[in-house]
Amino acid sequence: MFSKQISQIIGWIELHPKIFMVFLGATGWALRVMVVCLHPEPDHYIASDTISYYENALSILHIGEARFKVFPVGFSLILIPLIALKADLWTIGHIIEPAVGAMAGVLVFILARKMQNIRAGIAAGMICAFHPTLLNCSSQILTEDWTIMFTLAALVILSNNSWHRCFVAGIIMGVACTVRSPCLALVAAIAIWWIIARGRKGLLLSIPFCVGAFLPILFVSIFLSYSQHRLILLTPQSDEMSRYAAVKGGWVSLKPEEKEERKSYFLFAVKQPKKFLKERFDSFITFVSPWPFGNDRSLGRKLMLAISDGLVLAFAGFAFLRVIGNVSFRPILLLPWMVLMLCVFYTLTYSIPRYRVPAIPLLVTFTCLALIPPRGPRQCAE
Repeated sequence: MFSKQISQIIGWIELHPKIFMVFLGATGWALRVMVVCLHPEPDHYIASDTISYYENALSILHIGEARFKVFPVGFSLILIPLIALKADLWTIGHIIEPAVGAMAGVLVFILARKMQNIRAGIAAGMICAFHPTLLNCSSQILTEDWTIMFTLAALVILSNNSWHRCFVAGIIMGVACTVRSPCLALVAAIAIWWIIARGRKGLLLSIPFCVGAFLPILFVSIFLSYSQHRLILLTPQSDEMSRYAAVKGGWVSLKPEEKEERKSYFLFAVKQPKKFLKERFDSFITFVSPWPFGNDRSLGRKLMLAISDGLVLAFAGFAFLRVIGNVSFRPILLLPWMVLMLCVFYTLTYSIPRYRVPAIPLLVTFTCLALIPPRGPRQCAE
């Protein structure tokens, strides 16, 4: 009886997908607002990074120059029109950020539907709407939600037969790169995938995609270089590896004598290879392990994060082993490939559990597409 009711609900959603999208968006938004309201203290939704992004936006708006030099300015540029519309941090934290976070559920549903598996989209959309890590991330004014929204939107727009759509998708991914520079790894992942999967046609489609991604990056690079009177590519964060050392769960600031000893990232790798490889391993473990290292969380919060993220990672691994080698599933392997490239980026630099958040909707969508059969024959769009 219960299974019959579930089938009827799924059938109704298949007939009325737009209504379900509204439901996903509204539910995801309401849950995220509830989480913010459960933490009314300003130092929750206004994270330490939030102040820098917000004050950079104010500084750019008033004097045309970022105040804090070590933060990507893409998010600050997005905040400028919100500030111009008189949105304060309370409004952004309680209304706008949860709305952006709720888009994850809507967009994974659209993406799975595009791949001819609406049932997988229903499951992925609901998981992203309720996932504890995503809910908590949306309760703070940070860049992860915006990265997820731009990345998923680009994947939805990507087409295997239209360079116009690839160009637009590239622009959106370029904006994601200006918000979080590690998205450069996702741009590379998509371009490489197209070339491997489609050969010459994939190369021809990857060109407008990469050109589109380059435009926002070029704009931000010119702005930063002009305002700071030195050549900067995308973000001033490029010198971080000479200031921080990776440890399990995050990083530690290097002492002056340690900076002098290391000299540079590559020289450190040559002079102290064992220590260099250990730090790279710690970065890798931080990204792929669901257990949040460090003492900045209670045991209860650690367990919740470990269980919620651990289930996503475990099921994604199982799904990958199940579909690898199956030609009919090849198009959806783009999603774990993107996560792998993101993992490589953070392995080469450093990571904290929060940096894994943009990978969660990609893994959830992949897992649902791999494990939930569609109605009728599978017809995934590349």
